[in-house]
Amino acid sequence: MSVSGELFKNVRVIDDSDAEEIDETALFQVSRIIDHYFTIFDLFVMANQIDYIFGMNGVINDKRGNYSRTSLLKMRENVLRGEQIAQGATRRELAIAKVAVENKKEYYGTSSRSLTVVNLPCTDRNGHVIDLLISEDGYGYDILLIRMQSGQLIFSPYWELTDKIQELVDNSWTTRRETSTKDRIFIKDKNINMEKIIRDYIVS
Repeated sequence: MSVSGELFKNVRVIDDSDAEEIDETALFQVSRIIDHYFTIFDLFVMANQIDYIFGMNGVINDKRGNYSRTSLLKMRENVLRGEQIAQGATRRELAIAKVAVENKKEYYGTSSRSLTVVNLPCTDRNGHVIDLLISEDGYGYDILLIRMQSGQLIFSPYWELTDKIQELVDNSWTTRRETSTKDRIFIKDKNINMEKIIRDYIVS
């Protein structure tokens, strides 16, 4: 449907792709247009858009005198689950991720280096794993190894480890987002013992 004439004058395009504050989000701007009162859940949604779990933790700190910590944490979890479902994850995959994180293995090495290992043998959906790890303590992980259905995925902030993996493994793919502090390394071969390789590295 096209909009023109007098009606077009009343059209407002809202683009919040570069939003850095809550009042710049589409939800905030629409709420002001329709005179909608924010719910606490709305605040979580907007905070997640601006600063992910760290933004929602700010809402938890601000509202802990008015709501129980349990209910605030549940709302944060529901926002994260909703976002993963919107990206195509099934409820079963979210449940698998939760169990996988509960059964994670952690190893500690020298110079504050550590390894977290999570097994996801039935799926390649790993976004909720990262959500849950960061939700636990606001930090998440140093080096993360996820064993997935299609291969092994490693997140590492250490270029020396990235170089070592590339030397030892023929078929590996490494990327790093502009906003990330960690390399993302994918290894298709599930038989390579990446856990041992990384454990040897963190104690070296």
